[in-house]
Parts: sequence; C-alpha cells; structure tokens
Amino acid sequence: MIKMFVVLGLATLGLMMISADASAYSCKSDYYRGWGVAKLWKQGRANARADWSNRVDERLGWPWAVWSKAKVKDESCTWNGRRNNCVTKAYPCK
Repeated sequence: MIKMFVVLGLATLGLMMISADASAYSCKSDYYRGWGVAKLWKQGRANARADWSNRVDERLGWPWAVWSKAKVKDESCTWNGRRNNCVTKAYPCK
C-alpha cells in the first residue's frame, strides 16, 4: 500500500514538473518558416529545421532558435520526382 502511494506521489510530482516546464517558455506571436531540399525525406526535414533555426537566430538571437522549444510546429515535404522539398513553420520560444 505504501509503495502505491509513493508511485502515485512521484507520478504527480512528475506531471507538475512537466506542466511547469511547458509554461515556463515565452513565445513570439509571429511564426517563422524554414526550407530544405534533399533526396531523402528525413534529410530534407532536417535541412528545413536548420534553416528555420538560422532564420530565427538572425532575427531574434540564438536563445529563440531552438527547434525543440518551438510551439505549434508544422512540417511538410513534397516529392517532385527527384527530391523532397520541405517546409517547416513554428513559433519560436525561449
């Protein structure tokens, strides 16, 4: 019984930490786009994310340019017969 309360307590604490961490970011109200091209879909997406980070870094500075902190992310790739053209869009946060 005590073990169950310990597990529930730790789970609750973990959820509180996650929700506090997510709300700790401040985000911009304008989204930024990035573009990438590659034969492989994964590489095209990675190139688009890198372009997004570079564009955000140029305008807002490196603290805002972290893709994993961005919110409302949107990514799409289209195959044109030779390569993937990928676009990313997200709101930068820090």
